[in-house]
Amino acid sequence: MTEIRHAQPEDLPDLLEMGREFFEQSGNDAFTTFDEPSLTATLIGLMSGVGNGAVLVAETNGEVVGMAAHVVFPFYANMNTKLAQELFWYCKPDFRSGIGAALLDELEADAARKGADVFMSAAIAGLRDAAIGRVYQRRGYKPAENTFIRKLSS
Repeated sequence: MTEIRHAQPEDLPDLLEMGREFFEQSGNDAFTTFDEPSLTATLIGLMSGVGNGAVLVAETNGEVVGMAAHVVFPFYANMNTKLAQELFWYCKPDFRSGIGAALLDELEADAARKGADVFMSAAIAGLRDAAIGRVYQRRGYKPAENTFIRKLSS
């Protein structure tokens, strides 16, 4: 049985391990390096309510096998509209069937409880982005924009 719940400080070692796994698969190393103290600070901040967000975990038989996080903020062009932005959504490969969807369901529900009117999520290019795009579209998401990234010289 899988339980989706808010992350607790004792989940930090599992969250950091999955955060490193996700980073290594994400392609973000094209512009930065993984920094465990930064991820730790982000997780602790979100767990304490900073940014009106949350970190959720999926736990199966006592093992944390998935994680997701979001923040809620006012839309720049209409501050009466609150946006929720997924920061990360990751399940260990052996636990992706069904658990990922349950984790996203609760992430969306948590954002709605925090006042979000709209939920935004992303698929990293090259990281199963076509499959993730189909998942989003089946859930009623519409493509909104493509994000491009470039490292600036120092």
